[in-house]
Amino acid sequence: MAPDTFAELHGATCLHCGHRTAAAVCPRCATDTSLAAPVLVRDDTVRVGYLGRGGTATPAMWVQRSRVAASEVLVASDGRVLDAAPDGGQGFVGVHGLHDLRCEVAAGLVAANTPALAGWGHTQLEATLVAHCLGVAPAVEVALARRTACELATAGRPDLVALLPLSTGEVTWWTALGHLRLGDRDAAVQHLGELPLDGYAVVAVVLRWASQRWVGDAASAARFLLGQRVQGTPTQRLVQVSVACGITPLARFLLQPGDDLPAELQQVRDVVPSVSRALALHGATLEGPLDVGPSVSLSVLDDLVDRRVPLDDTTLSDDQRRHVVARTRPERLSDDDVDRLGLTFERDRRRLAAGRLADIDRALADPHVRGVLHLVEHGEVDDDLRAVNPALADQLADFLTSPTATTLTSELVADPSLWPLLAARLDVPLWTWRDDLEPAIQRFVGWHALRATFERLVESDWANALDAGHHAHRLAAGDDQRRDALNLIAFAHWQRDDGDAARDTLLAAIGGTDDVPLRVNLAIVASSLDPDSAALELARLVRESDSADLRCAAAMRAVHLWATDDLPWTLRRFRPVPSALVEALRDLVVSEIDLGIFRSILGMQSNLDRDWLCRPVNLSTSPHRQSVEAKVFQARATGPREYVDALTYVLRSGTVPGWVEHERDRAIESAARHVFDDDGSSALFALFAIQRKMPMGVEHRAVLAPLAVLAVSEHAEPGGEPPPDVYLQLLEEADAFWTEHRPSAHMARVLDTAWERLAVCHVGFLDRVVERMVRAVDDLDRRIRRDPRHRRNTPALRDALEPILDDAIAADDVLSEFRPHVVGAPVAREIDDLLRTVRDIRRICMRML
Repeated sequence: MAPDTFAELHGATCLHCGHRTAAAVCPRCATDTSLAAPVLVRDDTVRVGYLGRGGTATPAMWVQRSRVAASEVLVASDGRVLDAAPDGGQGFVGVHGLHDLRCEVAAGLVAANTPALAGWGHTQLEATLVAHCLGVAPAVEVALARRTACELATAGRPDLVALLPLSTGEVTWWTALGHLRLGDRDAAVQHLGELPLDGYAVVAVVLRWASQRWVGDAASAARFLLGQRVQGTPTQRLVQVSVACGITPLARFLLQPGDDLPAELQQVRDVVPSVSRALALHGATLEGPLDVGPSVSLSVLDDLVDRRVPLDDTTLSDDQRRHVVARTRPERLSDDDVDRLGLTFERDRRRLAAGRLADIDRALADPHVRGVLHLVEHGEVDDDLRAVNPALADQLADFLTSPTATTLTSELVADPSLWPLLAARLDVPLWTWRDDLEPAIQRFVGWHALRATFERLVESDWANALDAGHHAHRLAAGDDQRRDALNLIAFAHWQRDDGDAARDTLLAAIGGTDDVPLRVNLAIVASSLDPDSAALELARLVRESDSADLRCAAAMRAVHLWATDDLPWTLRRFRPVPSALVEALRDLVVSEIDLGIFRSILGMQSNLDRDWLCRPVNLSTSPHRQSVEAKVFQARATGPREYVDALTYVLRSGTVPGWVEHERDRAIESAARHVFDDDGSSALFALFAIQRKMPMGVEHRAVLAPLAVLAVSEHAEPGGEPPPDVYLQLLEEADAFWTEHRPSAHMARVLDTAWERLAVCHVGFLDRVVERMVRAVDDLDRRIRRDPRHRRNTPALRDALEPILDDAIAADDVLSEFRPHVVGAPVAREIDDLLRTVRDIRRICMRML
């Protein structure tokens, strides 16, 4: 049973005593029979927190009551009740997930029994909340208590219904419905059986519904209880159930839908979406577009479309929206969607209209398409076309015999897939056509003139293109064709280097509209005449246009004009971006725009508006603020270290978007290209990428390794410790790679410079080390010369010479490694001098040993 049925079931029954009545007050028990209206429950309707501080803190619940203006109640677990939360409710946290409960009291009861509050232990929250909001006997707000019970039953919380100040019979009724919602059939039947037989006739409706849909013991029990309440033939029992119980027409329809919709339900208003769908599928007229919802199947959508039910496009999922468009306006689908949905006829129709006849599979084509293909190839009408539309086939035959304006009928031009064929056969000059033809023919002739203009533009025949464009403007069937004609005329003017005429033509085409292509084309023309004025025009479009498409198109044009492949720290722009355009893009990037456009704008801002973009607060209102794009480009604007960290994190996180890999590759190429003309940030970028082990290919690593060596060499102290040996190893690996793969002249220069600067670091350090070795060897040599060989302390001498010899060998190895890579460099002479000295030290040490 659908939960939407619960509120409709009581109908003309007093649930307090079970008496059948349609009066607002039951004549038997004098109790209100109405059900309070539902209210909206928000995330802040119910909040929980503590009163007091420390050990005296008491759990409390704050409930906003929307039924009473500016009313709220604060209930403590010790039974206290306050009319307002202290300090405006600071410290109290909203309870989420209560939106389906259309009653604040029901929401409070459910919240008090959530697992999150289990640590509070036994409290008086529920009893205090019920007593304060619903009253106590005999002063009970029955309508509100009944709404609370209805929402608890709908939420599947029959255990909470017993807390409400309702009669035993009504509590039993709502508890049974709550068990129905949970799917506990045995418990539901048990509670329904406890209701008196001389009242609560509405129970028969539920029992009949259950006996038809259930199986097993629960169904048997339902049939037994139903037999106790109604007697006679099945038809007589149905009459007793659906009429004598006095339930509302809507509840009766939802429980037992038939082929014919009751007259009372022909007009639908103020019901939940699921009920609206059920009624619409049976022919009801909706007050507004139907709220569909993403869970509705495509087969149900087909039924709704067949009944011409208006659908709310904002409530459809992407797949549902694509399906509805395919059923209603397939020409609006993209080519990818047409292929995805397998719309063969629509795909072939587009291929016919575009003249791509070779792409059509004749064996799978529709008879109409096959007939058109035969007509194109053989120039005659075949049986396929005659079988589809005999009258149209006869008109086509007449046109083929005499392709003139007199044989061109409205029926022929009604099918756009025939237009290329008709235009190819039609041999009538454009200047002979009138502009007062039948609407369908006028539209075809306007299209024919536009096509002729376009063909001349493709042929670079600018003069004849202008002439054809003016005819297309004269023959246009509507504003859309007229604007297209002016757009083509403007293009011809621009190709003839007449920018002023192109601009004036585009302004005439735009008029007071926000046509996206025309506005962007105007900006393109303006940029060729005056780049600064073009930037101001783009800024105006981005900021002031009511069309989201136009704002985004103008922004992308700005990106095209101003963006570069540089990195933020390598940018060399001598013409500043106008501040108006910068401000306009700041406004656009935080609005609801396509993620791809968001990415493109951020890429430009990371170069030209770094100070603004690197502050996360500036993107805090963007729908894409948590996207990978935002993280990567904010890091890019901040600096090389942050940029590398962001790229590395994304590249290591599961599926990597293609644009991230492209961004990494472009950054590596730009860093290598500008390593000699920036402030050292490109080399630092490479160093951080190597240190963070950013995922990359072998070639990119070979590009970054020399740059990283340049960075560590730049930051090494003169004469101090040289960079660790790992950088020498990196450089050797890169050199081996580029020896096998011939580098560009620039890359060869980078590699040579890296060897030279790393060699300088090592030579500066080894120069001091070798100097100390020379002094130590000279000192030992002077001391042992005075003593005969047989009086020398050989072990002590060996202990003193071996460390010197080891250092000399190590220095020889390092210097020998650098020497082949620094040929012609100034440091080469220093390496040669050090090598001679080191080798002399080695000979002297060996002689003394």
